[in-house]
Amino acid sequence: PACLVCGKSFGQDSNLIQHKGEERPRPHGCPSCGKTFGQDSDLAQHNEEERPRPHGCPNCGKTFGQD
Repeated sequence: PACLVCGKSFGQDSNLIQHKGEERPRPHGCPSCGKTFGQDSDLAQHNEEERPRPHGCPNCGKTFGQD
């Protein structure tokens, strides 16, 4: 199968499906690192994961953004 956008050919359907995901517009960019996402919900999740968490719990080791 081949990509209808760029014409690149793939030996397996699964590789074409993965490629299609990479070809989609990714208009939602992280202002901190520049990584882009296709959906604003993915950017929101990324921001949550990338947010500094300087407060650590001495009992369990989990970290938090606020006291």
